[in-house]
Amino acid sequence: MDAPAFENGDLIVGDEITDIGADAFRNSVFASVDTRNVTTIDSEAFRNSSITSATLTNVRTTRDSAFFGCNSLVEVAIPKSVTSIEWSAFYGCSSLEEIAIPDSVTDIGGDAFGDCESLTSIKVDNGSKMFVSKDGVLYTKDMKKILCCPGGKTGTFSVPNGITNIDSAFDGCSGLVEVVIPNSVTEINDESFFGCSSLVEISIPDRVDYIGCYVFSDCSSLTAIHVDNKNQVYTSVDGVLYTKDMETLSCCPGGKTGTFSIPVGVTEIDYAFYGCSSIEEVIVPYSVTHIGESTFANCSGLVKVTIPDSVTSISEFAFANCSSLVKVMIPGSVDYIDKDAFCGCSSLTDIYFGGTKGQWDECGFDIGFSDVTIHYIWAEE
Repeated sequence: MDAPAFENGDLIVGDEITDIGADAFRNSVFASVDTRNVTTIDSEAFRNSSITSATLTNVRTTRDSAFFGCNSLVEVAIPKSVTSIEWSAFYGCSSLEEIAIPDSVTDIGGDAFGDCESLTSIKVDNGSKMFVSKDGVLYTKDMKKILCCPGGKTGTFSVPNGITNIDSAFDGCSGLVEVVIPNSVTEINDESFFGCSSLVEISIPDRVDYIGCYVFSDCSSLTAIHVDNKNQVYTSVDGVLYTKDMETLSCCPGGKTGTFSIPVGVTEIDYAFYGCSSIEEVIVPYSVTHIGESTFANCSGLVKVTIPDSVTSISEFAFANCSSLVKVMIPGSVDYIDKDAFCGCSSLTDIYFGGTKGQWDECGFDIGFSDVTIHYIWAEE
C-alpha cells in the first residue's frame, strides 16, 4: 500500500489509501493536501493542522471535526462525490471565506461550519434536494430549519418567517449585534448563539418550547434574554432565562456583572453561567443539590461562590477556568467531585472542606495542583 508523502510541504496521499483515520494528521504542519482516492476522512483527522487548502477528489464522507480548528484553511473544494459532512467538520476554520455545497450532499451535521469568522457565504448547488442558500445563509430545502449563518455576517439578521428550528446556526457569529427570531420558531438547538460576543439582547417568542444546551453561552455583551409573556415553557426575570416553573435556571446572560443570587426554588443550574466573565459572586440557594456540568466554566471574574450544604455533588468542568477564584468553601454534604471540576483554576490556592479528611478522600477528587491546600473543618474522630 502506498504511504502518504510530502512534496514541497504538501501532503500527497497514496493512490491505494481509501481512508484517512481519526487523528491521523492532527496538529500537523503542511500547506495543502490532495486526498486522491480517499473516500472517508475520519474524526479529527486534520484537526488543528496548518493546512491552507484541501483537494477532496473522491471523498464521500467527512466525519466529526475532520478539519476542526484549521485556522489557515482558506480554500476547500467539496466534490460531487461527497454525500455527508458531519458534525463540526469545518468548525473554527477562521480563514475560510466561502464554501460551496454540491447537490450530492444529503447530510450536514450541526456546527459543520460554525465559528468560521471570515466565512461570508455558503453556496448550494441549485440541484440540491436537501439544502438551499439564501443571501449566503444555509437552510434546509423546505425552509423550516436554519443551519448556518456564516460567521462573517455583521449587523442585524432577521430569521425568515416560517423557520421552526434554529440548529446551531449562529455559533461564533461575533459580528451580529441583533438577531430577530420570528413567531414561527419552536426549537432552538444546542449552541445556536454560542460566542455571539456582540449580541446585546435577544427575544424568545411565545411558541418556543425547546431551548438546548449552551444556546446563549459565551455571549459576553448579552445583558438580557426576553421571553414573550405568552410562552408556556420559559420565562425571563431581570433578563435571566428560566423554565416557566422557575425550577431550572437555563442561562444567565454573559454580560451580567457583580453579584448574582440564584432564586430560592431553582434546582437545576447546569451550564447556566458558562462564560459569565464579569460575574464576581454567585449565591447558590438550598434548593440546589447538584452543581452541574460547566455551571460556572469560564467565569474568569468569579472570586466567590456560596455553596449550601444541600449540595451533594460537583460535576465535570463545574468551575473550569475560573482564573480569579483563589479559595472555595465546599460543604461536608458533598460526596462526589469530578476530577475536572476545577481544571484551569490557575489562581486557586485553598479549598475549605466542611468535613473530615476521610470524607474528602471518599469524594474521589484529586485536585491535580501541588500548590493547593485542602483545609478540613472537622478533625477525624
